[in-house]
Amino acid sequence: MTEHKSEVARLRQQIAEEYEAAQRGLTGPAIVSRHDFITARMEGIARASAELRQLVGEAEAMQIIIEVNGNVVVEQPQEHSNHRCKEDAMEHEEHAALLSFEATTDEYSAIHHVIDCYIFYLEAALPPSADRRLIIAALHSLRLRPREQHGNTVSWQCSHAEALAFAGAAMCYSRLITMAMPYSIGEAETKRLVIGFQKRYLDSLKS
Repeated sequence: MTEHKSEVARLRQQIAEEYEAAQRGLTGPAIVSRHDFITARMEGIARASAELRQLVGEAEAMQIIIEVNGNVVVEQPQEHSNHRCKEDAMEHEEHAALLSFEATTDEYSAIHHVIDCYIFYLEAALPPSADRRLIIAALHSLRLRPREQHGNTVSWQCSHAEALAFAGAAMCYSRLITMAMPYSIGEAETKRLVIGFQKRYLDSLKS
């Protein structure tokens, strides 16, 4: 039992470190290849998440991953340990440099569908918590971001916190529809569109 708890704690810490590293890749000084760095972090999260599911099951693993994502949606200094300080940090982050994104109209609709599905899942499956509330707030904020449309292309900006919250949402959405096999053609197409959008964004970061 002790060994089991230790392994769960190790995987939780590994996922947290990968999320934090991905955040630094988005917000920190330029690195040799943001594309390779962030992609490696996401692959590390996926591997650790798979191990975690084998140890504790789908539901508990999902809850742990969501809690970790909530903790790093806004990078917290040590003194930001309470909920009020987390909210203050998120508000401060809102005024930081924004990330720019571009998607097709179909991809943009798919992104919003993923956000809606993930928020529904969080509210239906998980008990209220500060971490859950922060993730939902970040995703709602992302949905309300002003956008510009030119033909079949939609462009918008969002904060780093919103981008990280969406990355977690997309990963969990993919897992949720896989668990619900067989899933609809529509859900499969949504997954394909979102993966295509994410890949194109990461490819744009190649140095």
